[in-house]
Amino acid sequence: SHVLMRRVWIFSGLIALLALAAIGLVLAWQESQYGKQVIGQVTDELTQQPVAGAVVTFSGHEARTDDKGRYRLRVDLGSYTVSVQAPGYLVSQGAFKVDDPILNTFPLDITLRPSRITVSVLEAGAGPLAGVTVSAGSVTAVTDEHGQATLLRVPTGVKVSAALKGYLPQEAARQNEERLAFSLTPRTFTVVVRHAFSGQPLAARVTVGGKLFATDAQGRVVLRE
Repeated sequence: SHVLMRRVWIFSGLIALLALAAIGLVLAWQESQYGKQVIGQVTDELTQQPVAGAVVTFSGHEARTDDKGRYRLRVDLGSYTVSVQAPGYLVSQGAFKVDDPILNTFPLDITLRPSRITVSVLEAGAGPLAGVTVSAGSVTAVTDEHGQATLLRVPTGVKVSAALKGYLPQEAARQNEERLAFSLTPRTFTVVVRHAFSGQPLAARVTVGGKLFATDAQGRVVLRE
């Protein structure tokens, strides 16, 4: 009877071991099929620096990059549409396949192209203005001799402003356009020359900064600051 009980214990032990092995195989198979992950880094196309806070989407699966531009996503076997977006960058889209049942980790590094907006500045009623400071948040540029400047990484909705001494500043919120135009109006003030006793307007000449200006019929002359 002792021998029989011992055989029963051994047999039971073998069954338990086989059951555990089978469970392990099932779990390993499930892990190989459904435990896939995609890892990678999102960087700036121009500077090769990491882009933090970028949203990486795999057909509904979503992750956000850390301060080093890295992300990690758990996915299943299959084909995915990949979309990556970040403020100040163009949206990047593409296709990616997770099709190897053996591999559990699939690398995918992504580069984002900075958004670009060309700003043109003219003097109202005249030509291009050089030396105008164009800014959008912390992004700043100065117009060239053609009155143009380029701003990079300007998110949609951010206000773009143009300012130059002697002109009234202007601003506009950037939408999705790639070009933005400003027409700056010079700052002016009016001088009126009248007779000291009668108060009648006088035809006179006014000198400012070595330049001579003549008053109109109302005794007025408009000068730029």
